[in-house]
Amino acid sequence: MAGLNLVPNPAVLLVQSGIFLTTLYAVKKLFITPYLSVREKRQSVTVGAHSGAEKLNADARSTQEHIDKKMSAVIEESKQTLSMTKQEINEEKNKIIEQARKESAEIVEHMRQQLTKELAEERAKVPAVVNQLTEAVFNKAMQ
Repeated sequence: MAGLNLVPNPAVLLVQSGIFLTTLYAVKKLFITPYLSVREKRQSVTVGAHSGAEKLNADARSTQEHIDKKMSAVIEESKQTLSMTKQEINEEKNKIIEQARKESAEIVEHMRQQLTKELAEERAKVPAVVNQLTEAVFNKAMQ
């Protein structure tokens, strides 16, 4: 182990430091800075898109809730309207039925009176017809 030199050579150390710093500068300029800028852009786009999507989802949920409330109100209103319409229809139906009953009762009463009058007239004619028949039978029997 005769000639082991452990003292650093300043010229070699200076040249190697220069090469290291030049390589470090080149790597930083060519690889690290573009990578970091692309990474930052990607992250801003991704985070921005994610927050935009969350905002759109929140808007969609609020719009859906608003639509659901309106639909519920419209359905309730239509049920009330339907109920009122059914009630009005039933009232109108009952009026029409009552009016028809009255008219039919009047017609039946009028027909009854007319039939009673015609029956009385026909009964009044019966004695005359009986007399004619009796005379006709009597005349036939006498011949």
